[in-house]
Amino acid sequence: MKIENFKSKKFDFTGSNRRKGEIVCKESKKSKNPSKVVLKVSEAEFYQVKFDEQCGQEHGLRCDFVVYLGDKSVVLFVEIKGNDIVHAYEQIKNSRKLLTESFSNSKQHCAIVYCGTPKNSVSFSDLKIEAKKDKFKELFIKSNLISLKYENSEIQHDR
Repeated sequence: MKIENFKSKKFDFTGSNRRKGEIVCKESKKSKNPSKVVLKVSEAEFYQVKFDEQCGQEHGLRCDFVVYLGDKSVVLFVEIKGNDIVHAYEQIKNSRKLLTESFSNSKQHCAIVYCGTPKNSVSFSDLKIEAKKDKFKELFIKSNLISLKYENSEIQHDR
């Protein structure tokens, strides 16, 4: 499966459009304070795909969003979850597997934003270790809001 086969939203922060901007991945539910991941970008072209909405259920678990650099050298898999973070990670892993053809040579990151208290006994550090073993460059995990930035060809925490 190729990412180019899915409808995407383009965020162009290059050339005459060079400016800082934000790519926001959030719940579609209308809540006053939705859980979300914000990726701050400057001088790059990114695409955002609402993957879960577009990839059919026959493909199994899917994450909510896939955000990737225009040349596909960097990708971020995003899952917005209630409180089952282990299930969220499984959704991300399966989405990556579905999109191997597009991102096999990419720096792959993943983000899980949750609300409430995680119901699983797995610790965040254990899940991050598993993500490293699974060859993800980074697993970002936090409640309510994850703020990231793309800088120096890397996705990192925006502190």
